[in-house]
Formats: sequence, C-alpha cells, structure tokens
Amino acid sequence: MTQEKKDEAISNITLSPDCTEKLNDSQVLVMKRVVHEVNNNNRLMGRVLRSTCFELFTLKQLIPRGNWTNFIKSDSIPLQARTIQDLVKTWSWLKDSDITDNHLQEVGVRTMSRLGGVSNEVRERSIKKLKKDGVLTIQDIKKLENSDLSKESLNLIKKKNTQWKSDTTRLKLLDDQNSKLKKRNGELMDILKKLESGEKITSKHFDELRRENEGLQKEVSDLQEQLDDLQKK
Repeated sequence: MTQEKKDEAISNITLSPDCTEKLNDSQVLVMKRVVHEVNNNNRLMGRVLRSTCFELFTLKQLIPRGNWTNFIKSDSIPLQARTIQDLVKTWSWLKDSDITDNHLQEVGVRTMSRLGGVSNEVRERSIKKLKKDGVLTIQDIKKLENSDLSKESLNLIKKKNTQWKSDTTRLKLLDDQNSKLKKRNGELMDILKKLESGEKITSKHFDELRRENEGLQKEVSDLQEQLDDLQKK
C-alpha cells in the first residue's frame, strides 16, 4: 500500500464520539493511525498463523516420520514440539474453513488443535460462536461437546427404548402362541392315550393326529427358542 492510499484509509476511519471527545485534531489523527495499524496487524497475525499451519503440515506430509520427529524436537524453529503438532493438526480443518484471519488470531493454538478432534457439528458451532463473540476457548468447545454428547445419548436411549417395547410386544405374542400350541398338543396327547387304552379310531384319523402332533411339537420347540433368545436380551 502506498503512503497516499494509507493516508486515505486512515482518514476514512470513523471513531466513536466518546473516544474523541475533547481531543484535538492531532490526537484524533494519532488514534486513527493506531486503529489502522492494529487492524492490519490483526489480519497479519491471522495470516501468518494460517501460513505457518500450512507450511508445517506440508513438511510433515513430505518427509519420513522419523525425520519429522527429529525436526520438531530440534531448534530449527522457535516452537515447542507440542505447538508444532497442534499447528499441523489445525490445518486438517482450517484448510476447508471460511474463518477469517481476524477471527483466527483470536484463538489460541491449543484451542485450534482441539477443533481438529471434534465432530463436524461441534466444530461448526464453535466457529459460529467465535464469529459471534470474537473469542473461543477450550472450555467453550468442551461445553459444546458435552451438549452434543447429551443429544447422542438421548437418541441412543430412545432407540433402545423403542427396541425394548418391540421385543416386549413380540415376546408376549410368542408366549400366547406357545401356550395355545401347548394346549392343543395336550389335547392331541389325550386322544392318543385313548387310542392306547383301546378306543376305536380310523387309521386315517390316527395318521392325521400323529402328523399334527409332530408339527406342533416342532412349533413349540421353535417358539421356545425364540422366547429364550428374547429373554436373554
């Protein structure tokens, strides 16, 4: 930016009347210059942070793991190994984020790294909070995580409750059906016993009763297995 454009940008800055009350023109001009420089520095800080994340991430992808480990432990750059790892992790979400440089410089490195390990929903809500309030902490993210976890837990409970109701209804139906089959099987057994005691019955009728009895016994056995399975849940 040329000096002429810089002077024009400074002159176009609007200050609150409360800030400039009783100040002379020279003092107001200094205040405008400070506003201009601080705003520029804020943007630069965010831009530098974004660039640092990208450069470190690129290097990690390029070299073997052993070399990377030795690099972050060396004194090649004035950053602690943990900070370097946090910056690399940050790039995993920052590269696709619309967060501005101004907002970025308001977030600590540890906080940015934490955003790389949360769900997309929590990250989006965190960034939305940052844009609204101008600040974001790890505690803020934890609160959003707990809120998200509570929602997931509630959905899981509802799902299990629905399944329990379904299993209970099915268990009752199977139990009723099993009782009816046992009753009918008992009636057939009584008829067969009468045959053994000498009561007359046609051969055809006898075969029909025998087949029905065998079929009912299998159905009773199958139903009992289903009941046992449901009761184990």
